[in-house]
Amino acid sequence: MNSEVLKKSIEFANEHVVQLEMQNNYKYHAYSVGLYCSLIELSQSFEILTRDYVHTGALVLFRSFMEHYVDLINLRNNEDYIDVLDLDNGYSRLKQLKQLKQAKDGNPYFSSLEYLADTDIPRIQKENAKLAESLNKKRYSVLDKFQLAGMENEYKGLYAYLCCEAHSSLSAIVKRHFRKNEAKDHIELVVHASEPSDSDVFYVANMALYLSHAGSLVCEILDSDIKSKFDEYTKGIQNSVSKIT
Repeated sequence: MNSEVLKKSIEFANEHVVQLEMQNNYKYHAYSVGLYCSLIELSQSFEILTRDYVHTGALVLFRSFMEHYVDLINLRNNEDYIDVLDLDNGYSRLKQLKQLKQAKDGNPYFSSLEYLADTDIPRIQKENAKLAESLNKKRYSVLDKFQLAGMENEYKGLYAYLCCEAHSSLSAIVKRHFRKNEAKDHIELVVHASEPSDSDVFYVANMALYLSHAGSLVCEILDSDIKSKFDEYTKGIQNSVSKIT
């Protein structure tokens, strides 16, 4: 796979992210830039794996990348999407705190934190209820988020497939580790396969485009005057991709 287009996109992002300026104590800016920085790091990890055709783990990163990208799109479209992210975080914290009650059942990993369960759980439940009321919705599903970002097709056609790579999926395991040898008419076991895949160009090209577009999105949120540089760079990627696909 020629991952040069993604590598250059990452270099461009790293060069320009330091030029972004946020307002202090402004959650909208902080969340947006944080998402963008995570996109840069996820794409860099993906590029390191895929340059040598290491597919196991790479598509899990692509899945996480898409979730971050969708959140950034939704933030750009509506600042109130902050409440969606806060509610997600609240549910995650509540789930962790409820696990602390296992300390009473002898789980040694929670014994030193048991006291937090009684004090923090009621507070977070109250915060979550307030956010849910504000959103008029208990919680947004992943599909809800993709639909809100105008990426329902990507959810149904790509994200669902990537989820198989993230879990202990039999179909993914078979695809990774078993190959039919037509000449010998038997199945071979494969580990650390490093052959290129027909879908490599698709993933590399789209991640490069998504990353560059994410830069434009965060510039719009910050009202940054370097947005034009990201827009121009995105057009350059689109031209490059059209030549290799």
